[in-house]
Amino acid sequence: MSSHKLELYQLVKTNNPALSKYKGEDVILPVLVVAEHVLFPNQILVLSKLEGFEIADLLSGKVKNLRVAVVSRIGGDNPAKLSSIGTEAIVTSVLRMPDGSVGVVLSGLRRIACKNIAVDQTGVLTGSFFSIEEPTHKKTITLLASLRILKELVEKVIKLNKMIPQDIPAVIKGSQDPKIICDLITPFLSLELADKLDILGTVDVRLLIKKTLKNLSRELELLQISHRIHKEVTGDLQEGIRRTYL
Repeated sequence: MSSHKLELYQLVKTNNPALSKYKGEDVILPVLVVAEHVLFPNQILVLSKLEGFEIADLLSGKVKNLRVAVVSRIGGDNPAKLSSIGTEAIVTSVLRMPDGSVGVVLSGLRRIACKNIAVDQTGVLTGSFFSIEEPTHKKTITLLASLRILKELVEKVIKLNKMIPQDIPAVIKGSQDPKIICDLITPFLSLELADKLDILGTVDVRLLIKKTLKNLSRELELLQISHRIHKEVTGDLQEGIRRTYL
């Protein structure tokens, strides 16, 4: 079981101080700390272990359908620093990994903000959170135009980034919800952890689209440069091989 001490943990507040006005229901959840990663709502994440549970618990199915809070470790050299913004997720299945270890599949559900973290009587890291009620916006002409530009940029990035799973483009193409689109594409962008957490902590859909468009434009430029360099290097190699055999 986990042996974390309460006084070791320090919650680092998000850059969005207005999150409290979107406060929803209070929830208490076991906390899963991930390093150098951010889980977004609607995203699937596979992990080799679930902190606070033994392999026997995983194999017995005790954690299946368990709801957890996924929180990012942001301290670098200080493992005690955790982000105060996270994602509520559900353990959808338990996997036996090729190396014999046991893994879990997590499905992101909704954004949550952490009030405090403690260790319960069983030794499991547990946190007190409140859900973030995301405001709805009327589909104005401006919002619809932004959505179209968003989907066009996402499509261009997907064509150049072969690491994006094949099911993601189909979901994005069929979605008219900009929040879902932003949440699905952001994990695959070349962003620092702080930038991904900034997106996770952005609730206003118009601001979310604006930030994601900026990130997509940068990503597209990087991919185009990388593609061009790769093409030039491949051409030089092929030319060198051709000359060798002449």
